[in-house]
Amino acid sequence: SPKEILTKDINKFSDILKKFDKNSGIIIFLKEEYDSYSETFNSNLVLTEFNKEGSREIQIEDSRLKNVSSKTSQRGLLAQYAIEELNRWWKERIKIPELSVKKKIITFTHKFVSLKESIKLEKILSESVFIDQISKIQFNKETTTYEIITQANIEKINLSLRPKNIFLKEIINSDKYRIETLF
Repeated sequence: SPKEILTKDINKFSDILKKFDKNSGIIIFLKEEYDSYSETFNSNLVLTEFNKEGSREIQIEDSRLKNVSSKTSQRGLLAQYAIEELNRWWKERIKIPELSVKKKIITFTHKFVSLKESIKLEKILSESVFIDQISKIQFNKETTTYEIITQANIEKINLSLRPKNIFLKEIINSDKYRIETLF
């Protein structure tokens, strides 16, 4: 319902994602009010990205989407500008870092289930455009610890892993991560 969307009910967002077999989504909120004194429509647009973990507002850089005042409703035009803004935002998120950016090492663990699963995970990680190299540094009956060398930040790595239904989640009070599934 609109109320559940406006209150950003994470359970309802998860239901939407499951229904469409997606890992994340974007909701466009348009607040449009008519001021009878000035006889104008005042509009503001908010873009919200959501997944099973929660939601966050997408920072809008296009001034044409903020504090719009007009004698007529501008919904169609604002929709066009919103699509342009989302395209800009997406291109920024998937942009590959420049070669001059210093490489960093990220350590993560994964609960060991089987050798086959471990090989599958390594293949998925090696296919990410944001991971330059992956190597096992520790292996036991319960977990495998990996190091990845990358120029990208965790957000970009997770973005590339999202279609495979996995992401790296930071271990609290640590500089290490663990592999989690989205659903």
